[in-house]
Amino acid sequence: TDCIGCDENCATNKCNGITGICSECKAGWYPENDKSTICSKCDTKCITESCSTTNGKCSKCITNYHPYPTNPRECILCDTNCIENTCNTTNGECPKCQNHHYVNKANKTECISCDSKCEVGYCDGENGTCSKCLPNYHPNPQNPIECIPCHKGCTLNECNTTNGICDLCADTYYINSTN
Repeated sequence: TDCIGCDENCATNKCNGITGICSECKAGWYPENDKSTICSKCDTKCITESCSTTNGKCSKCITNYHPYPTNPRECILCDTNCIENTCNTTNGECPKCQNHHYVNKANKTECISCDSKCEVGYCDGENGTCSKCLPNYHPNPQNPIECIPCHKGCTLNECNTTNGICDLCADTYYINSTN
């Protein structure tokens, strides 16, 4: 019988001399499974020393990437609305999002777009609260992350875009001074 060489990327003394199964590979490589005779290359976006040489799981990726939760052998791009180079490369959490986006409190790896009716620059990057809306809209007092239409009796462009108070009413309407 012929002797077959172990995989060249199998770590020294980690190749079973009878089966050829490699239990651990060199840095940047890993065995596909516990019966593998070959080593596979770690994800190129995984920092070499952060790739397990026994199972290929990546604990830290390069800038703007993080390990994929359902397949930690793979690094995936951080949310594209996360401010560049701020994404946590071990868990994907985004500390701050780009303008007109805010961090999803339930899933900190995600940036949520502010309400499209919120004036650019007036959306709170921490919680999505809008302090000023586009003309003819105002922040919803019950849910300030959304902008709602001004009262139908308010003259076009005469509604305060921060509090919804109507400065001038349309014909057949008048200002309610008891509010």
